[in-house]
Order: sequence, then structure tokens, then C-alpha cells
Amino acid sequence: MQLQTSITQTGAAKANFVLDALMAVAKSILKFPGRGSYPKELVGPGIRENRQTFFKP
Repeated sequence: MQLQTSITQTGAAKANFVLDALMAVAKSILKFPGRGSYPKELVGPGIRENRQTFFKP
């Protein structure tokens, strides 16, 4: 039972960490909407309305 509780808490902690980091990225995009690269799949057909950013947890 302790192992299950530990895994559950660790999983929740990691999930909260990732969520907080993703929210920070989203807020930074609001401040700097031109940030990020164009997805290569969209550049070929000439679509430049979307950008991408990366997050490594």
C-alpha cells in the first residue's frame, strides 16, 4: 500500500510540475506571440499563421 501511495503522489507531483510549466509557456506566448518556429509541415504549403514551441519536462 505504501508503494501505491508513493507512486500516486509522485505521479501527481510530476503532473502538476508539467502543468505549471506548460501554463508558463502559454503565458509567455501571450506576451510574445511571434515567438516560436513555424512547423515545417505547414511551411511547405505556405501556411504561416501557426507557430510552435517546445517544452522538455
